[in-house]
Amino acid sequence: MNALVKLPELPQQVEIAPSWIEARNEIVAVAAGVTEIADATAFDAASELLRKITKTSNALEKFRKEISEPFAEAQRLVKRAADAAREPLEAAKAKLQNLLSRYAAEQQRRVDEERARIEAEQRAAVEKQIAKRAAAEAAAAELGIEELPPPPEPLAPAIATTEMLARANAVRVQEVIDWTILDEGAIPAVYKMVDDRRVNGWLAQNRDMVRCVLKEEPERATTLIPGIVFEIKTKVISR
Repeated sequence: MNALVKLPELPQQVEIAPSWIEARNEIVAVAAGVTEIADATAFDAASELLRKITKTSNALEKFRKEISEPFAEAQRLVKRAADAAREPLEAAKAKLQNLLSRYAAEQQRRVDEERARIEAEQRAAVEKQIAKRAAAEAAAAELGIEELPPPPEPLAPAIATTEMLARANAVRVQEVIDWTILDEGAIPAVYKMVDDRRVNGWLAQNRDMVRCVLKEEPERATTLIPGIVFEIKTKVISR
């Protein structure tokens, strides 16, 4: 595979036009003088100033996008080439991780099974010793023997394990708890995130109804969708 990435021609420096800087400073100075909107004339003048601000700001944003596109394209080309070069490694990595995980899980199962067997054997040994002691005490009492036989051997003798957990210096083996959604509708609300797209989608379909409710029955602002409050806001947006 060819590892050579041909990049587009990139500018060595970028300059924001002095004329734009001058226009910006003039507009900001004028806007600084606007402290209130007292009448329709002032509203109209401020609206025109807002449109001029928006137009000037958008002009530089357009310039930024145009001048940045070669850099963005270079980034995309490098990433595409790097992803293609890494793909065989990532595929091999996933395969080995799967095999190692399966082996480690099997060894963990073997260790758990052996531990459970040992614990069961130890419990059985303890119960046997207790039963033996109780039988000896009962026999002694029946025969009128005051002196009891000596206590049995130590309880729960240690049983050596043979199974070993999977270990290697190059990796760390750990148990993790994963989860998968089976029924999203059954998940308690405390674990859910608000999806802006769903709320906005519902609002787009019910905008007239919501507007009517908020104007005529504002107390219902919190009942349209439980947990969400709707309100009507007035915004002035530059054309």
